[in-house]
Amino acid sequence: MNAPLLTVPPVGIKLRDYQANGIQRVRALLAQGKRRVLLTAPTGTGKMVFAAEIIRRAVERGGTALFVAHRRELIQQCSDKLTLLGVRHGLILPGHKPSNLEQAFVGTVPSYRARLKAGSFDPLNVTVIVTDECHHATAATYRDLYDRFPNAVHVGLTATPTRTDGAGLGDVYEELVQAITYAQAFEANYLVRPRYYAPSNPDLEGVRTVGGDYSDDDLEAVMNRPQIVGDIVTHFARLAGDRQGIVFATTVRHSIALRDAFVRAGINAMHIDGTTPTDVRDELMAAFRAGEYQVTTNVAVATEGLDVPNIGVVVMARPTKSPILHLQCLGRGLRPSEGKDHCLVLDHAGNTLRLGPVEEYETWTLETGKGANTKKRKPAEPRDPKEVTCEACCAIFFGSKVCPACGHVHARERAPQDVDVLDGELTEFRTGRREKVSLEEKRTWYRMLLGLAAAWDKKPGWAYYAYRARFGVSPIWGSGTTQPMPASPEVIAWATKYRREARRAWKAQQDAQASQSAGRAW
Repeated sequence: MNAPLLTVPPVGIKLRDYQANGIQRVRALLAQGKRRVLLTAPTGTGKMVFAAEIIRRAVERGGTALFVAHRRELIQQCSDKLTLLGVRHGLILPGHKPSNLEQAFVGTVPSYRARLKAGSFDPLNVTVIVTDECHHATAATYRDLYDRFPNAVHVGLTATPTRTDGAGLGDVYEELVQAITYAQAFEANYLVRPRYYAPSNPDLEGVRTVGGDYSDDDLEAVMNRPQIVGDIVTHFARLAGDRQGIVFATTVRHSIALRDAFVRAGINAMHIDGTTPTDVRDELMAAFRAGEYQVTTNVAVATEGLDVPNIGVVVMARPTKSPILHLQCLGRGLRPSEGKDHCLVLDHAGNTLRLGPVEEYETWTLETGKGANTKKRKPAEPRDPKEVTCEACCAIFFGSKVCPACGHVHARERAPQDVDVLDGELTEFRTGRREKVSLEEKRTWYRMLLGLAAAWDKKPGWAYYAYRARFGVSPIWGSGTTQPMPASPEVIAWATKYRREARRAWKAQQDAQASQSAGRAW
């Protein structure tokens, strides 16, 4: 297929420079014969504009284009943008019956599959498929849909081109185009900068030392048990002022309890989750956008597709090790609005310490991590709640039996785990003092540390904690999906010093304990 022509869009939407350049780069790759291209840009930088403009150009060339998303909020957003561009389109959703005259369609995976089964349109005529939040495209339901359109090229859009284990999407897409980075978006005022408040340090009380280093088993138990540090309502009342905030909770019960605590403190708050009826959720969100509520608490509903620029506070009350969830949640507060010069991040879960601030996610890769060690062994790191694909609407969600997109109740449920609430204060986490190292450089360091762990006859968990010591955050890649590599002299020198200092600290601790024991005996 020939790539869409680069023509000037109607007056309804004016493309920013990075949007026009991103589409130009996608077009060049398609012209070279690539069939699947991933276009990434941070949340809030207009991915729906990319989608609508790509579809408009395909239709202008006489092609037929599909927009695929897993949430109805995203379907509505794309439909609105296509309307602004003057593109006639049909909705592929339950209750809608578009005619065969349209050349553009927006809908969900199951709705498209149903129309194909009914013979509503000819898949051979489809020339372009645009998938939003395409980090979900590894699901079997998406791949099955794509296989039914043999003549289509694919453009994927996402702010987080990675899996939950940190691996890339190279088995779905051939090329990656990064339209704009967080740093560039902050500098141009397309996004506001975040200011982070997080727990100062993890609580390592009771962690033993073994062989000159912290015990892997003890550290695993401490670092990965769900914990919330500090009183959420108290911190919000002290730091947020009159800003609107969104709270990401762990379970429905947790979210409701937080909503009630805000109300008792005199802060007008509401709660939504996957069981909230669609019409009620729409009314509540309209009231929130209008400023009638200062706080929204939610579970797995507002992580994707929520566009409320007035949100000035993001409260993380949900521990996670998923970079996707981490970035998607923080992105809800980065859109600019009048009088808003930054977004306040109250990270009671310590996710910023584990996964890093958004500024560190500057370079993405399609590397999948295939060929990594696949030996059967006890996992070095506990997993996030299981990622579930809704059998009704193909939405992706975590750790619940109720789909947050359509409300479908699944037969199996992973028992929700309550969080421990610890006393403590959040302190400002200043990114300016942190070493500027790209995500790709950090991945290389982790691979080299894994290589050293193998060479020094240590478990992969050693590389995990060495990485934490080096960069102050946990690696976002699992050892089972990351290929070790030989270490450079720089990494060997640093790791040798790290081991020496760990042994010295261990020896000092042993001497102190021996001295205390001797004193008690005397």
